[in-house]
Amino acid sequence: MVAKPVHPIILNLGKNIFIYNNIQTKQVVYSLTRSLKNNAALKQLTYVGKKSIPRALRKDVWTPMASVEFPFASIGLKTFKKLREFRKLHETAYPKELVQGKTKKEKKYILMDQKANSVADLAVSLEWEIAQANKKAEETKETKNPMPAVGKDEVVVRWHNVYDAQFAKDWPDLVLHCHAERAVRYTVPPKKIETAPELLAAPETAQNQEVATA
Repeated sequence: MVAKPVHPIILNLGKNIFIYNNIQTKQVVYSLTRSLKNNAALKQLTYVGKKSIPRALRKDVWTPMASVEFPFASIGLKTFKKLREFRKLHETAYPKELVQGKTKKEKKYILMDQKANSVADLAVSLEWEIAQANKKAEETKETKNPMPAVGKDEVVVRWHNVYDAQFAKDWPDLVLHCHAERAVRYTVPPKKIETAPELLAAPETAQNQEVATA
């Protein structure tokens, strides 16, 4: 019996993560495919107040924020899972001081704003998953089925606004940063972000940096 061919998208699922954000509310959703699927994306959003979950995604307010490319799918799938778990925690297990003294409307916008958190979460997730992958590669290198290691610049983060990377305190040394190909606002896009303090200096916390107002 001839095996049914696997669609290339399914075969490569996990080799890329696409991050989108709402330019009005700063909500963030993650996707394993370049095209954002309405129902799958909406299921990621947590109800934090009236109209915090739209009926449908509007293309004029949901824009690409970044994409991540991985050398093999397993590390991408694990990173994707971690990102969604972290975001859920930010929306449901937040410090009480974050919304203390705020109105319901202000609280809603504070919790919807996950842009800064998502960048910090990405840096932490990549650091953990790369370290775990390389640890397993070292442990299995002498076996019949050695696990692949992650080399320098094999994980690539492409930013539509490169300065969004500043929301993270540190990035793994093996990660390469560059501008997204579709971003045309930069006249001379560098190939890599240097880890200079003035470029990748992070806020002291991963909490939201701005409070959106109605």
